[in-house]
Amino acid sequence: MRWDDLREVTLPPAVPGRLFLMAMPGRQRPLEGDIDKALAVGVTRLVCLVPLDEVAAKSPRYAQALASDELPWPVDLFPIENEHRPRELEPFARFVLELTEALRGGERLLLHCAAGVGRTGTVAACVLVALGLGLEEALDTVRRAGSFPETAEQREVIAWFAERQRQAAAGPSPSPAAESYGPGRQAPEVQGIDLGWPDGY
Repeated sequence: MRWDDLREVTLPPAVPGRLFLMAMPGRQRPLEGDIDKALAVGVTRLVCLVPLDEVAAKSPRYAQALASDELPWPVDLFPIENEHRPRELEPFARFVLELTEALRGGERLLLHCAAGVGRTGTVAACVLVALGLGLEEALDTVRRAGSFPETAEQREVIAWFAERQRQAAAGPSPSPAAESYGPGRQAPEVQGIDLGWPDGY
């Protein structure tokens, strides 16, 4: 599986939308070829997880297309620094839930960061959790599509989001242990779960 391939994530059967993952469009290859790949599978919305200065440095033609609004789809921007977690977690959670609702509404989303691995895998795993998959199943499903969280921070965010969803399903009054949970601290429900993969994957 090539890093620049357009890869599809397996969603629950009841979800009518489709979720695709990719490296940054136009990075080290023609932008037009990436656009053609996305059009061929019926993408309806592009989701960019990269700060615009990083886009400009790594794919100038794509940066130009974003600035001039010349892409054939609407674009959602949620910039996350490379190899880091989102700066604010609640806005991130709302963003994930918006993507989830778009998939439930039948949209076909193309999600990308720079290489299409770490930030992309982090968001995709959270989307799967929001669609009802368990934490380990979500991580495994995204890994099969060629993406995965690359850092401890990214893995902690996925675990945090899974716990947030569990609390939301359980009701409005989280336990003291859950209230104290956040990136850098593991809730009891996720302690001992291996959220990473062998070096060099």
